[in-house]
Amino acid sequence: MNSEEEAWKNPIEELQYNHVLSQCSGSVPVITEREEVSGRAYDRENILFSVSRFLIKACVPAHLKGYHYLREAIVMTVIDPDNINAVTKKLYPVIAKKYKTTSVCVERAIRHAIQIAWFREECAPLRNRPGVMVRVFKVKPTNSSFIAEIAEKIRFELLTESADD
Repeated sequence: MNSEEEAWKNPIEELQYNHVLSQCSGSVPVITEREEVSGRAYDRENILFSVSRFLIKACVPAHLKGYHYLREAIVMTVIDPDNINAVTKKLYPVIAKKYKTTSVCVERAIRHAIQIAWFREECAPLRNRPGVMVRVFKVKPTNSSFIAEIAEKIRFELLTESADD
């Protein structure tokens, strides 16, 4: 039994999950704004690229809606680190509005994307590599801890780049 099959031992959970995902919809918007990060302007596209690169390294499948929601949550947290303190009150509703869905769909899709990445057998060795995760997670991370860790790593990379300039 592979890890995806193990995740769906309970058929009721699978039906509930499929129902939640069927309510989710939306497309990825084009982003061309500039944002301030620690007093320095960065193209949002550059931040988006850094986040995407990191998510791919972390084995989050790009075809999932949760990948896109997660990417947006991380970008928002890179731009404003206080967002991580209001994940369910601020972050999820803003993403839900942007993608024309609900906060519940956003939260569940992000959790599912993290779960798929965490249980992918081909990516198991990556979970314990400090270069992939800022700190090594012993158990599957929560949505907010995953977002916070990646956002902090990206912020560190951006600050390091600006110090080199």
